[in-house]
Amino acid sequence: MNKLLRKKAAKQALIKVEKIAEQIKPLIQNDASFDTSYGNFHTILDEALKRDEYLVIVDTEGTSYIHTNRLLEGTKFDDQVGLQAANTKEPLLQVYERLTGEILVDGSCPIVEVNGKQYNLRIGRIIHQKFIIPFLSAVTIVPAISVFLSTFLLPISIETGLIVAGISFVVTAIFTIILYKYLMNGINSWHRVTRKISAGDLTVEVKNRSRSEFHQIGFEINKMAIGMKKIIAELGGSSQVINKVSYDQAEESARLSNTFTQFGNTMQSFQAGAENQLASLQSASAMVQTMIRGVREMDDQIEGTLSISEEASIAAKEGSKAIINSEQKMHQLEEAVNNSARKIAQVAEDVNNVIQKVSSITQIAEQTNLLALNASIEAARAGDAGSGFSVVATEVRKLAEDTNEFASDIFTQLEKTREEMQEAVEHVEANTYAIREGVEIVQIAGSSIEQLNDASIQSKEAIVHNSRYADELTKDGEQLEKIIEEINRIAESFTEQVIKTVSHMDDQIEGIHHLAVDAETLTNQANNLNRTVHKFTLS
Repeated sequence: MNKLLRKKAAKQALIKVEKIAEQIKPLIQNDASFDTSYGNFHTILDEALKRDEYLVIVDTEGTSYIHTNRLLEGTKFDDQVGLQAANTKEPLLQVYERLTGEILVDGSCPIVEVNGKQYNLRIGRIIHQKFIIPFLSAVTIVPAISVFLSTFLLPISIETGLIVAGISFVVTAIFTIILYKYLMNGINSWHRVTRKISAGDLTVEVKNRSRSEFHQIGFEINKMAIGMKKIIAELGGSSQVINKVSYDQAEESARLSNTFTQFGNTMQSFQAGAENQLASLQSASAMVQTMIRGVREMDDQIEGTLSISEEASIAAKEGSKAIINSEQKMHQLEEAVNNSARKIAQVAEDVNNVIQKVSSITQIAEQTNLLALNASIEAARAGDAGSGFSVVATEVRKLAEDTNEFASDIFTQLEKTREEMQEAVEHVEANTYAIREGVEIVQIAGSSIEQLNDASIQSKEAIVHNSRYADELTKDGEQLEKIIEEINRIAESFTEQVIKTVSHMDDQIEGIHHLAVDAETLTNQANNLNRTVHKFTLS
């Protein structure tokens, strides 16, 4: 094999590749140069190729950037010979055994190093063993020698034998030369056309002047070229369609991806809102349960106070005869209190039922406290005779204070109704002023016991009202608790569904992203196919 490297043709190949490397060196500025100067590279290499097998520009990994055989562009030659040729720093000759079974002389040399990346040029040259000329020479010489030798076997003179041998040699030589030219014309034509085809020119064809068996090979080459031309043309049309479809698909995938991403972000925000709403409902449910427990405790206290109030009412009736003279003034006082109650009712219309009932409890508790205070004062003035009323008044006042304290707690939770309830408080204060005037009249008249009796009656009524309102408030609270529980259950189910939807949406978004990546990959492959098709000349 090393004998091939010592042949003159091998050394000439190495000199040739060095000259071509110097010629194309200015064209390589960066990686993009192979695209921008693609035509210039091929013009130089195709013209310089002549009867050599290939010229190819490779990087250090063996990847071919420009190849005189368009079908092999982009191929990675990572065999031992290919890698040595790609990484050599000086001109190198190697024996290259191709997969086709051919044995070539491969010459390589560095072209240029750009941005730390080296590019080399390779040339392949086939050095044939001589066959046609020696064979045809033998066909010419052997018959002449045979004729001459036959003179020794036949009764023919040597002179005659030489003449016949000479004539045989001349005639055979003429026919041999004609045959040689005939064969070489066909072979050269085939070689030229196949080289053009490998260089991407599918417009060439073998010009056959005969329909002999020998020239049938030319027709077969033409068939192959026509078939390749049709295939490349169809590939070109398909690549354009694929390129358009993949481009549209990539754009649509990108838009769809952005839409799903935005929708996913919206659903995540919606999920956070649903979770916050669920937490608020749970907090409201706990608040309602606390309120109901407080109302029930208040109802128990009201029942105990009602018993004490009934005892006070009985005791007050015993002294009713002593306050007949102040009955008219107390009626006026009652009318003022009723007016106050009506004012409170007007305010209560602007709020919900719960606030209305709590407001009534507050007003009655304040009134009861005032009456109990007045009763305590009157009982103190009455001395021992009013001691029983003083105890009742103290209990009533305590109940009123407890009721007022609980109502204040409820008011804290119902701050939104503070302004409307403030008007009711002002009306109650006005009524309190009227009551005070009535108390002064009662004090002037000395009807302390009658006033205490009225206070006991009103306290009893207030307690009864409070008890009724507490029962209604408890029922409303229980109903509200059921409603909130149902809403809470719906909210939990809704939140769970939102979470599942968001999770499914994330999967869809990931799928869309994969689709966009695949579309981009398809676009790149279509572009590569389109570039490959454009490497061939079809018309």
